[in-house]
Amino acid sequence: MNSENKIKAIIFDWFFTIENGEEYCCCRVGEAGVTKIEYHPAMGEGDRHYCDVYYEDGSVIRKFNLNSIKFE
Repeated sequence: MNSENKIKAIIFDWFFTIENGEEYCCCRVGEAGVTKIEYHPAMGEGDRHYCDVYYEDGSVIRKFNLNSIKFE
């Protein structure tokens, strides 16, 4: 993965329900206060890859349960 690629959106926490079928959560840059998403690859055995989601208010939320990453 090239560090030059900018992430546009991530899909995470995918699950299935009988009522609605496939459901998931999504973060997109430019929506709901998201200013940037950074990918961090696993750095060794036992480590996990994740994305940090940065918000306008300065907060950062780390997402581990990634299903898809959309690049610009």
